[in-house]
Amino acid sequence: VAAAHRLDARVGRRRLPRAVADLKEAKKEVEKLLAAAEKIFARDGFEAARRIRQKLPQTAIVILSSDIDKRLIAEAKKVGARAYVPKSEAAVALVKAIEAAIKNEEFFVVE
Repeated sequence: VAAAHRLDARVGRRRLPRAVADLKEAKKEVEKLLAAAEKIFARDGFEAARRIRQKLPQTAIVILSSDIDKRLIAEAKKVGARAYVPKSEAAVALVKAIEAAIKNEEFFVVE
């Protein structure tokens, strides 16, 4: 927000190069916030899976994610998920993942 205010003030004074630099700074701030939010949401989902497995150990957990990320897959396995399916593969893979989880088998889409 502060960077946006500086951008407005500088453009008004015809200081375009500094305004562009402020805009780039604001973009970096937004990217950092989005990255932090993504980590929080990812961890909350894994924390929920961990708690479910603790209270209901027989529950088969299938994680549906927007990313194929080896670190997230490792975390999914760590919390006891039986399957990890990226949303891009959901139409085909989700049914297979659920069937595998019900059979107490693993199904992880890694590529």
